Amino acid sequence: MVANTTPITTALHPQQDRFLRLPDVAFLTGLRRSSIYALSKAGTFPKAVHLTGYSVAWRKSELEAWMAERLTLRDSTALLFDAPEQLPQPAPAAAAHAANTRRRAQAASHAVAPCESPRPARGKKGSGAAAVSAAATATKRAARKTTTRAAA
Repeated sequence: MVANTTPITTALHPQQDRFLRLPDVAFLTGLRRSSIYALSKAGTFPKAVHLTGYSVAWRKSELEAWMAERLTLRDSTALLFDAPEQLPQPAPAAAAHAANTRRRAQAASHAVAPCESPRPARGKKGSGAAAVSAAATATKRAARKTTTRAAA
């Protein structure tokens, strides 16, 4: 006798649409959580269905239709650029360098001086701001000792 190797779920429900939770959607589409929500917000990804107050899921049929649409888009774009000379060419290196230089100049002109922190910097004794703080504390102690001795 031959054993039936068909999973029970497909044998009972061959074409039933179902809800997929986020980990299943991410696995099916290959997208991360942030991309799924960003595309959904932009209207280019199927909208989630609210199951409960905090629980959402996506319809498997809508996800499969979205993936088929992406494949169609890819194939139609490939047909537009049959010859290599029709492919969009990257900007020349000199133009890219000039654009980067302009961006750096704009960023430098808008640079703001860093704020002074109200809290003293922490660190080991003898290093940086902590050393200055330790020296100031030692000076204050020495001043107190001389004031106390003078008063006595």
